[in-house]
Amino acid sequence: LGDKKDILKGFQLGAMASEEGINMAIKTYAGEYANALGKLDMVDFYDLRLKTLTSVIGKEDAEAAKNVFEKYKGQTIGSIRKKYEQTIAKLKDKTGLFDEKQKEEAKKTMEKLNPIYTLIELSEQRNYEELASGATKSVYNQMFKEALSKA
Repeated sequence: LGDKKDILKGFQLGAMASEEGINMAIKTYAGEYANALGKLDMVDFYDLRLKTLTSVIGKEDAEAAKNVFEKYKGQTIGSIRKKYEQTIAKLKDKTGLFDEKQKEEAKKTMEKLNPIYTLIELSEQRNYEELASGATKSVYNQMFKEALSKA
């Protein structure tokens, strides 16, 4: 009957058979990725992105960055992003829903969260760039081989 790899290969080939299939596969994967990332503890995120950090800022600075991530131990990527987005909403509010005291607290929260939020976003952006580069290489590899096989 075939194993899971055979079934997965069938789904992958089916997804790649049309632009609609490709878009659906990307959308599904992106949603699953965002959900999983949102549940990730900050220290686990650091461990996951250590290689990316090291490639950008070097081993010594990447290892020193662990202290920054450990300050947020027990918090998830999702909880930090949510708190950051809520803070932005308070600061940009034009409805009068938040008084000056709440906006001052929001400014303090923003100052506190901005560095870790920036580290999260930069790490994810750099990781995406590395993945995209690898995917592009893989596509070119496949296209070159296909062209060579037909030559």
